[in-house]
Amino acid sequence: MLRRMPFAVLAGLFALAQGGMAFSFCRSVVTGQLAISKAANAPECLYIILVGACSVVPETIGSTVLAWVILRGNATALRNQ
Repeated sequence: MLRRMPFAVLAGLFALAQGGMAFSFCRSVVTGQLAISKAANAPECLYIILVGACSVVPETIGSTVLAWVILRGNATALRNQ
């Protein structure tokens, strides 16, 4: 349990930081100048971006999970000699 604590704390801190950034820029793309509704592109272009994101995000998550499963029991503590 304690071995995973640093990773869990770091992941939580990263999630909080990303959430704070998303919350602070939720209404403005360029702060105070460009609203998100005006920054949206043509629907065809947005569809291509959506398809790309829907293919890349699961691949990234899958490769991360695969690496974690493969290396979970093989890593040992470092020993300075």
